[in-house]
Amino acid sequence: MRATSCELRWTSHLLRDEAGGKSLALIVLIAGFSAGAWYSLEGIVYALIACAVLVAAMSRYFLPVHYCLTEREVIVTHAGMTRRMPWDRFRNFRVHPDGVFLSPFGRPSRLDSFRGCFLRFKDNRDEVLAIVRAGVQNRAV
Repeated sequence: MRATSCELRWTSHLLRDEAGGKSLALIVLIAGFSAGAWYSLEGIVYALIACAVLVAAMSRYFLPVHYCLTEREVIVTHAGMTRRMPWDRFRNFRVHPDGVFLSPFGRPSRLDSFRGCFLRFKDNRDEVLAIVRAGVQNRAV
C-alpha cells in the first residue's frame, strides 16, 4: 500500500452511528427473511444463504467504511478492499443530506451508480465539500 498524506480522513460505520431502532429493524428483517427461507424451502442451508446474501448486500451498513481525501485522489476502504480514484476521473458532484456523490459524467447518467463514488459525511460536511470542490473543480461537460 502506498504511503499517502491525507488532507482529510474519517470513518463511517452506520451500524454504530444510526439510531438503534433502525439497526434493530434491519437485523429483525434479515432474520425474518432468513427464517422464511428456512421454513418455505425446508432447509437451514437456504436460511444461511439468504442471511449471507442479505448481510453482504448491506455490508456498508454493518462494516465500517474508511475515507481518505488526498491532493491527488479519493481513497475508500471497505471490507478489506481499497478503491483509489484520482480526482481527474470525476467531472461533477451532487450534494445529498448525508453525503456527496462524485460522478465521472458531466450530467446525471444511468451509469452513475456503477462508476461514481458516494462519500458519506460524519460531522465533517464543510471540510469534505471544500476538498471535493477543489478536487473536482466542476468540470461539467
